[in-house]
Amino acid sequence: MPAITCILILTVAIRFHSPDDAQVRSATNIHDCISRISPGNFSQLFAGPERQMWSAPAMPAPLPPLVVQLDESASIEGRQESAHAVEHDDKNPTQKPPRMLTSPFKAEEAKAAQQRWAAFLHKPVELKSSIGLRLVLIPPGKFLMGSGPDAVRPPDDEKAVNVELTFPFYIGKFEVTQSQYKKVMGHNPSAFLGGPAEGPRKDTSELPVELVSWRDANTFCRKLNELEQQAGTLPEGWKYSLPTEAQWEYACRAGTTTETAFGDDMTSHHANFDGSMPLNNGEKGPFLELTTKVGSYPANQFGLHDMHGNVGEYCLDVYIKEVPGGVNPLVNPILLFPKEYVEKGGNWFASGRRARSASRVPTAPEDVAIMTGFRVVLKPTTLKALVPARVQ
Repeated sequence: MPAITCILILTVAIRFHSPDDAQVRSATNIHDCISRISPGNFSQLFAGPERQMWSAPAMPAPLPPLVVQLDESASIEGRQESAHAVEHDDKNPTQKPPRMLTSPFKAEEAKAAQQRWAAFLHKPVELKSSIGLRLVLIPPGKFLMGSGPDAVRPPDDEKAVNVELTFPFYIGKFEVTQSQYKKVMGHNPSAFLGGPAEGPRKDTSELPVELVSWRDANTFCRKLNELEQQAGTLPEGWKYSLPTEAQWEYACRAGTTTETAFGDDMTSHHANFDGSMPLNNGEKGPFLELTTKVGSYPANQFGLHDMHGNVGEYCLDVYIKEVPGGVNPLVNPILLFPKEYVEKGGNWFASGRRARSASRVPTAPEDVAIMTGFRVVLKPTTLKALVPARVQ
C-alpha cells in the first residue's frame, strides 16, 4: 500500500474512530484509543457489513502489534511504570505508596489495602459524584485473568493470563442507574419503567439503566466529565470512562480465584440471573425476569454490588479471542473500525454460567438490549495526579 494511502487512513481513523473524538485531538491522549492489536486478529477486525467500505484485502502475513508509547502526561493504560515512585515504608504509610495486592487475598486484606491507598492518595475509600454515583477505591494488584485450570468447561476465549494493574482507580459501587443516566443524558431509554408487566414497582430510578449501546455509555462518560468539571467535583488529573476488561475482572474477583466472587457455585440468591440455571452445583433459585434495584445482592470483598448478574456491563476493550494480559492491558485499536467490544458480568436473563468472573461476550458498538448497561471508573490520567508531589 502506498505510503500516502497509509497516512490518509491513519489520519481519518484517528480523527473519527474513538469513544470520544475530543480525546484523540492531542498525541498525549491517543492511549484512550489503542494499546495493542493481537496479530492474529488484525484482519478480522475489519469485518462487518456496516464497515465494508473499509474492508482490508487479504494479508500475506499478520502485522506486528501496534503499541503506543506513553509519555509522562499520558494515562495509565499500556504503561509499564507503576504508582510506586519510591520504596514502601511501613513506618510512614502516608508518605510512600503501599504495596500492591497479589491474588488470592481475603476480605480483610482488601479492606486494609483500600485504607492504605486512600491515606496515601489523600482521598476517601468511597467517594460520591455530583450526580450521586458512588465509587469505591480499588488498590493496584496482580491477578490471574480468565479461566484457570480448575474451571469447568471454560470457553476457548478465556485462557488465563497474568495481569498487573499498577495504578489504583475508582469503580462504581453499583451499575449506573436510570436516574443518574437521565441527569447526564437528558432522557431515560430503559424498558423497565414500572409498567403493567412489572407489577407494583413505581419508582424505577434506582434500577440499572439498560437499552443503551457501547457508544451511548462512552458518551455518558464524556458528558459526565464535563458536568463534574463544571461543578468543580472532578479531581484534577482524573477522568471517568468505561473500565478496561482487566480493571473490570480484577474488581469483580476482588482477590478470589474461584469462578465467581462467591465461590465456584452460585445461585440466584447471590445475584440476579436465571435461577433455573445455577452455576455448577448451585441449587436452583428464583428467576425474576427483570432487573432489580442496584445493591439488592451481596457485595464482593471490595464492596462492589451486582458485578454478577442484573445487567451485562460494557468494557472499553475491543473483543478479541485472547484474554489481554500483561501490565495495564487495553485492546482498543484506532486504525480499524472494530466490529465488537467486550461485555462482562452476565444479566438477569442469562444463566449462572454467563455471570462468571471470567465470562466475556462480544457486543456491537451500536447494539442495545434490555439486559445490558454499564458502570464507570474514575481513573488517573497522569502520574502527578496519582503520586503526591513530595515523592515525585
